[in-house]
Amino acid sequence: IPEELLDAWMRMAVGIKGNRILNTLSFNEMVICRLLYRAEQERKQITATDICRHSRLLKSQVNKVLNGLEKAGMIERHRDPDDKRRILIRLRKENQHRYLEEHAHVLQIVREISDRLGREDTEYLIREMCRVVSLMDEIGGRYE
Repeated sequence: IPEELLDAWMRMAVGIKGNRILNTLSFNEMVICRLLYRAEQERKQITATDICRHSRLLKSQVNKVLNGLEKAGMIERHRDPDDKRRILIRLRKENQHRYLEEHAHVLQIVREISDRLGREDTEYLIREMCRVVSLMDEIGGRYE
């Protein structure tokens, strides 16, 4: 069973990344933009360290993606007025539509999958996916 689970896991990962369901943003850019957008909606400020923690991306990956997003005019960085050591990051309002268009596109795909699975199976899948992530958090540290 472990080999079959690994195969299914790999197929899903390749399916998500390999099918290129995103049009203009990379997978990591989408993850980071989603974190920034949600933080803004919740009126929270976010730093690169926060992004690393929530996305589980390496600091070097986050910095590379942030540099690219900044160069493309998608984000801006500024010093926290209360703590000059902290650099806060946010989506630029004038380019937020690029993220929202990608989000709408991906959400349509997820809706179609959910519709085909049905409500009960979708809810089950969500629970089990969350459970797998929790298990990975629990045992992952042992294999670093």
